[in-house]
Amino acid sequence: MNRTILVRPLAVAAVLAAGLVGTGAASAATGTASGVDVTNTETVQVYVSPDGKLGDQHIYEQLVLTGHGKADLANPITTTGLRNLDGFSGVDVKDGKQVVDTTVDGEKQLRTVSDYHGDLPLKLSVSYKLDGKPVKAADIVGKSGHLDVSYTIENVSGKPTQLTFADGKGGTVTKTVNVPIPMVASMSTTTPDNFRNVSSKEASMGGDGHGGTMMQFTLTLLPPVGPATSTFGYSADITDGVVPRAEISALPVDPLGSPTFASAASSYKGGADTGVELTSGALKMDAGLVKLQGGASDLVAGLIKLHDGAGQLSTGLTATAVPGAAKLADGTSQLDAGGKKLKDGAGQLNDGLHQLKSKAPQLADGVSQIYGGQKALAEGLRQLYVGVEGLPSQVRDQVNADPDYKFLTGTLFPRLLNINANGKSTLTSVRADMEALSSITGLSGGDQAKVDKVTSDAAAHGSLADLADDLDSSSSVVNTIASQLPVMVDKITAGIKAQLTAAIGTPTKGCDPTATLRCGASALVDGGKQLDEAVPQLRSGVNQLAAGSTKLAAGAGTLSDGLGQANSGAHQLADGLGTAADGAGQINDGLGTASDGAPQIVSGAKKLSVKGSQKIAAAGEDTAQSYGEMYAELVAEAKRANTGAMAVGAPQGATALTAYDFVITGADGQDSRNVTRSLLAGGLLVVAAGGVLLRRRFRA
Repeated sequence: MNRTILVRPLAVAAVLAAGLVGTGAASAATGTASGVDVTNTETVQVYVSPDGKLGDQHIYEQLVLTGHGKADLANPITTTGLRNLDGFSGVDVKDGKQVVDTTVDGEKQLRTVSDYHGDLPLKLSVSYKLDGKPVKAADIVGKSGHLDVSYTIENVSGKPTQLTFADGKGGTVTKTVNVPIPMVASMSTTTPDNFRNVSSKEASMGGDGHGGTMMQFTLTLLPPVGPATSTFGYSADITDGVVPRAEISALPVDPLGSPTFASAASSYKGGADTGVELTSGALKMDAGLVKLQGGASDLVAGLIKLHDGAGQLSTGLTATAVPGAAKLADGTSQLDAGGKKLKDGAGQLNDGLHQLKSKAPQLADGVSQIYGGQKALAEGLRQLYVGVEGLPSQVRDQVNADPDYKFLTGTLFPRLLNINANGKSTLTSVRADMEALSSITGLSGGDQAKVDKVTSDAAAHGSLADLADDLDSSSSVVNTIASQLPVMVDKITAGIKAQLTAAIGTPTKGCDPTATLRCGASALVDGGKQLDEAVPQLRSGVNQLAAGSTKLAAGAGTLSDGLGQANSGAHQLADGLGTAADGAGQINDGLGTASDGAPQIVSGAKKLSVKGSQKIAAAGEDTAQSYGEMYAELVAEAKRANTGAMAVGAPQGATALTAYDFVITGADGQDSRNVTRSLLAGGLLVVAAGGVLLRRRFRA
């Protein structure tokens, strides 16, 4: 029995150590300077009565040294009841530490056991009911009925720790949480063959090959993945009852390093991130709902206007559109005919522009010639202006040298004056003759008539005296003309000069091209120059026009086809507008209903904001904080698992593994039977001793 007690915890430690290494909870073995790796496993074994009362507690230490070289280390241990499990020699202890100074060539194991009085990370309680009534373990022995067994294990290793995590709104929350050492455990027990109808909601079950039932319970004492407290058990129908022995094995685990729990940690972290995103999205949605509420108000007003417009549309379709569509159909027929003409015209335009394109080089030459002519014209006008400046003197010289002018002034005017003088003398002689004639008498009738005719004609043309005076005046006029003629020539030539120079003008900057010839010629030259310089662009434009006209011709053809289709569509429109007029009336009725119901959108958007997006945002904050707190707790638990999970401690640099083994002893009546046997044996001894004494006494 003692061998089982001593050896089993070490076996448990080895199994749990293998499990820890498998889950990644333990750090890698650390080599010493001498090249020896050290692994330290601690297994705390606790005996518990069937009713859950703690009994003896031992801690089994195992050092596994692997490698080649010298190992010098100090392993923290408990020293009360310390024994060496590898022999009868003692254990070297200094300042509460096992001192090891040895040489390793391959592998060496050092095992010890001592009493353990430290704090246990788990608290255990056991309860029983027989036929529904609470009983003690001893009350079950030998009884029959329906048995319910319940175990409760609580992780009591929690330590107040500050956690910081996202609040879901861009900030952080700091909260103090009781963070335990994360533990996983399993409990196993086997009921005997007098337990029937064994059942459990929590256990994995199977037969033991002897009529009994094996049960295995798996516990995750790792908040928030699993509860810190777990209650489980089984029930059975029993005869000649006993309480089976049970054993609980528990060990710390790193929830971030273990593949079993790392996915949960990742889920919590993802949940926290999702909560942040959910809050952000809900706040944006709430802002959108506020806008929707405002937009819905505008929608109400718009629907009212739309309703009014739909009524007008219905009226317009009936009164105007339908008749107008008929006219439109007539118009599209005309457009169709015009489109065909446009197609023909575009073809002709295309032909003409391509002809223009072929004439463009000649146009360029013509523009250059025009530009040269404009420059020659400007130069000719300049020379004309210079010539007009000297016109008066030239005219005067030419007039004086002119034979007609010389004849007029040198011959005609003197002759006129001589004629006037001779005429006056003749008129005086004639007047005397007339006076003499009028006094003649005794003429024949014919002659007298002639004389009277002459005198009457003379009287009709004025008196001869007046005629003489006229000759005097004529002589005076001739003299005046003779004297003023040179002056008149000068004035005329000066006036011509002034008019010509004014008309020809000088080309000054900003002058009016319509005011003078030279200004106009200068403008022509500038324009001709621009035109000449623009000819290449013109030719390019003509080329583009020619290319465009080709497209235009093609487009006109397409347009003509489209107008034909439009004509067909217009006729269809005319037919369909009657139906549309009926539909517009229905739309008007429907919009009336919509405008009555639209205010509900406003109130609905408000309710959706208050009861929807705002609550989603709050839920997002709760989600972010809840999952953020759970992930932060797992991180803190991982830290405790890696730094504070050892029951006593480990050598520096060693791989450290801890396990706890709770042995819940059974109750089968053997203890009382052993006492009875002891008492009987003792009585027999007393009786035997008494007989000996009596025999001796009798002999004496």
